[in-house]
Amino acid sequence: MLSVVVIDLPEKYLIALFVTILFASILLSIRSSKYIFNILLALFAFSISINLDINFFVQKIGAGTCAITFSLPLVLVLILILSIFIDTFPRFPKIRYCPSLLVPTGLYMVAGIGSLLNATYPSLVFFELFRLSMLLLICLFVMNLKNYSHLIIIIRFLCLAVLLQGTLAIIQYKTGKQLGLGIFGEEELVAQFIGFKANRATGTIGHPNGLAYFFEILLPLVFAMFLTTRGKWNKLFYVSVLIVGFMGILTTLSRGGWVAIGIVLPLVFITLYHRQIFKLKTALASFCIGILLIAPLYFSYPIIVKRFTHTDYGSSSLRMPLNKAAFSLVEQFPFFGVGLNNLSEVFRHYDLTGYTYFMHGNKSVPHNLYLFVWSEVGTFGFVSFLLIFIMMFFLVLRVVHQVSFQQKGILIGICGGISAHLIHGMFDPGFKLSLLISILLYTLIGFIGAVFILNRGIPKDYLHHIEHMNNV
Repeated sequence: MLSVVVIDLPEKYLIALFVTILFASILLSIRSSKYIFNILLALFAFSISINLDINFFVQKIGAGTCAITFSLPLVLVLILILSIFIDTFPRFPKIRYCPSLLVPTGLYMVAGIGSLLNATYPSLVFFELFRLSMLLLICLFVMNLKNYSHLIIIIRFLCLAVLLQGTLAIIQYKTGKQLGLGIFGEEELVAQFIGFKANRATGTIGHPNGLAYFFEILLPLVFAMFLTTRGKWNKLFYVSVLIVGFMGILTTLSRGGWVAIGIVLPLVFITLYHRQIFKLKTALASFCIGILLIAPLYFSYPIIVKRFTHTDYGSSSLRMPLNKAAFSLVEQFPFFGVGLNNLSEVFRHYDLTGYTYFMHGNKSVPHNLYLFVWSEVGTFGFVSFLLIFIMMFFLVLRVVHQVSFQQKGILIGICGGISAHLIHGMFDPGFKLSLLISILLYTLIGFIGAVFILNRGIPKDYLHHIEHMNNV
């Protein structure tokens, strides 16, 4: 009976089922729950770059469809949480959390519930509330990781994901062809004419801008790990990831991503080495890093110039009109917005400027993350959204001087990556349109909470010893 059901599944679900059975068999052969947990944790971090999901309660809404989506990283987190409950049974596991990192998203969800007053499609609001609940669950899970080694596992496998996505992006860009990885999220390459036809890489994230988000969020963390980690093999690993990832973001042809990463990487270096900036060792390190990053820039210089100077066929000129159109919605619905997750469906209907009619197709959103959020949930929701990141930065400022140098690098790298994305959000819709990037963002926010919790009441010398053992 099961065979009859399974044989009718789409190809990607058949492959996913086969891999799941194979992987489950391997896990069952491992007797140590500690090793199983570490393997699942590594898979969770790596899977954030794989756009494999399954949808439930699919509904036809307006010009498209909506559904409750369970992505691969979310499924793995649910399995990890289940394993924690099994290990602690019959006792209930102790839950630790930082209210300052969780409450703002809770307030944003409350604003989303309030936006039901104006929502044309209430089901879209509930689907988005479910998505936010799952993101909070991921954040809380990462926040409750008990060992520093768990955090290092996540970082290293995120770095492997950057290495993979960078390699795929370079191959896609050079060949101008897809690699047959559609079941893992690869989409058709986006052609961009910049005096010659260039193909924007997609990796397995989806859209080129989504791939750029992925790189811009993680490259500052990779850079910080390279600067703060010890051991030549560790440094070689992180610098390799940095170079491949840097080349990867160049292949996306994302101007917003280039600008954001160009601003943030020097700031990460200055923040970590500002007291040693004039020392000979720091100057030599800066020179070597510069050479490593300038080499890809040298070969990509003509493409970069063309991308900024050649006509983009109205892409940039439409951004401001769409932003004005979004602001017209804010003026009409200042308190509760047009409805959480409703904007793409009702933008053209409520637009008083008429600019949305110049867009191809029925759906469009402003190329500005902040106006996107403000028009959907109103002023209270917009303030709550900003508080998510403001409270994160305040918590980092509170703890950054109490931790070891490597953990300081982790915190600075995460803040740098999220800052890069927020800068890019001034020109594009950002993580709201990508579940994988949303999961990555909330994983890193949970990471900050985990570092804060792990360092409460622990002597700094002991932290240095733990850090050294993990490097070994």
